[in-house]
Amino acid sequence: IHLSCNCASLVSSEKCLCLVFFFNDTATTEIYTLSLHDALPIYPVTARLDTTTTNLSSPEAAQRKALWVLALHHFLESPLVGYGRGNLGVDSHSLGPEEDYAHNTYLGLLADVGVIGFLIYVLVGVRAVSTLGRAAWRLRGQRTGRVALLMLAGLVTLCLCGMTINLENYRGLWMFLGLTESFRLLYG
Repeated sequence: IHLSCNCASLVSSEKCLCLVFFFNDTATTEIYTLSLHDALPIYPVTARLDTTTTNLSSPEAAQRKALWVLALHHFLESPLVGYGRGNLGVDSHSLGPEEDYAHNTYLGLLADVGVIGFLIYVLVGVRAVSTLGRAAWRLRGQRTGRVALLMLAGLVTLCLCGMTINLENYRGLWMFLGLTESFRLLYG
C-alpha cells in the first residue's frame, strides 16, 4: 500500500534517474537532463506521489486491503485454475462501484487464473528479466549494455508497481515486453 502511486509517474521518475547510467560523460548527461526537464515539467511527473498512501488506517488503504482479502479468498476457493477472469468485480461492488479489480496484479492474477495461469505470466516475466540481465552483463561497458540495464530497471519498476495496481491490461507493459523480445532477437 505504501508504494501506491501512478505507474507512469514511477516509470518516468525511474527513467530520469537512470539517464546517469546511460551516458558516459557529464556534459551529455546534463544536456539530456536539461532537455528532458524542459520537455517534462517536474510537477505532473511527481504530483501523484503526493497522494501516496502513508496512513494504513485511511479509507483508501482499508478499501484496498478489503479487495486484497477478497482476491485471496477467491484464490483459495479455486487455487489451481482460479475463479475466472473478471469475476472479482461481481463480489467487490459492495466495496465501491468502480472496484472491479484487486489493485494488486499478483493477487488479481492468482484469483482470476489460479496457479496455472499465474505461472504462465511469471514465465513471461522471468524470460524478460533473464534476457535483459544476461545482455546487461555480457555487453557491460557498451552503450547496448547500458540500454539493457535501463530496460531491466524499467521492468523492475513495473513489477513493483504491480504490487498496488493491476498491470495485466496496461498496454505499456506488453509493449515493453515486446521491446524486450526484440532486444533479445537483435542482441541475443
